[in-house]
Amino acid sequence: MIGDCWSFSQHVGLRALVFMSMKTIIFEPQVTGHHVEYTNHLYLGALSHPEREYVFVLPRDFEEKRHLYEWPEAKNIVIEIDDELESLRKGKQIVSALKLSIALRKAVKRHKADKVFLITLSQNLPMTPLLMPSGVLVSGIQYNILLYEKGTKARIRSKLFDLITTYIPQLERVFILNDASATEMLNKKNGSTRFVCLPDPMKDIDCGSLRDIRSELKAEASDKVLLHFGAMGGRKGTLAILQAIGLMSDEELKDKVFVFAGKIDEDALERFDSLVAQEEGRARIVVYRGFCENELLHNLCYSCDYILMPYLQAYRSSGVVGYASYFKKPALGPADGLIGSIFKSYTLGKALDNVTAESVAQGIRELTTQGYPTESIGRYAEEHTVRDFTDVIFKTI
Repeated sequence: MIGDCWSFSQHVGLRALVFMSMKTIIFEPQVTGHHVEYTNHLYLGALSHPEREYVFVLPRDFEEKRHLYEWPEAKNIVIEIDDELESLRKGKQIVSALKLSIALRKAVKRHKADKVFLITLSQNLPMTPLLMPSGVLVSGIQYNILLYEKGTKARIRSKLFDLITTYIPQLERVFILNDASATEMLNKKNGSTRFVCLPDPMKDIDCGSLRDIRSELKAEASDKVLLHFGAMGGRKGTLAILQAIGLMSDEELKDKVFVFAGKIDEDALERFDSLVAQEEGRARIVVYRGFCENELLHNLCYSCDYILMPYLQAYRSSGVVGYASYFKKPALGPADGLIGSIFKSYTLGKALDNVTAESVAQGIRELTTQGYPTESIGRYAEEHTVRDFTDVIFKTI
């Protein structure tokens, strides 16, 4: 069940004021996709807390993405570029976590910080809380909801996560993205208030600058444009969409335009290209390869009719949900896991019990012929704002 993710902040306001830190390091060694977006949200949120100092430790790649967002100068905020961070992320997770944590420890000592906030908590566990100087508290965002994963490996990861979050006192807060019920369950399981539900934010967009680009997609007014965007690959259902196109008749395809926009996973690239070549003779397929800047992404969402996100891994939140809701576009997604709960709670579109080429094909048929209430679809974005996101974090750590 999806609940009120930001109500926790109402109960911790006084406590947060008492335990306010002098200097906080906000650490993110990756600035692709939502990572740089979250970094910007936190930067703008820090502007509202001039009584505290913040140091953002970011990789060199940040300089390439800086122009995508606004970063007003502020006396209480410093951006520090670490040239080694990107390379430290490579390799096995435990080795990477150790290297990143050592680099973070040096930054903590250099800046005499007493708190650390990790935009991506899991890539630093369990090392960061263990390696921090005495008295330094660590908080961060947990994206993967381990409660939803299945199998032996998932149970082992879940057990390790329980041990880390129960017995490492330096770990102050764990922000569970978008799942109030999982947050409540974890707090009850651990006998604590360490877990905090964090709304996955949808930023406000200047709709006055949007353009209808259907003509660029060669879509007529009566055509149905179906958009699949973001990181693409097997686990995101990208290949299942292309396989589903192959199962649809010429009659079904004649009024549809399929748009794929984003970076394709290396392990799926060859298969993706093969399927596109196989189907583009019958179906209209448009591909935008690589990172999509905001202008293109927003125009695509504005111009499309439906959004496809038939993810095979549904246990973590997705920013695509926010875009579908903000632009009030019915979506095709999984019925299980966290995303499935969100789909049902907000009636976002057609939810699939099992993601296969056959189910995606049938889902597209139903999605494009049934009506969905735009008021319900839009409610998700209205209840998951950047202000909600930053308020929870800054009132809690």
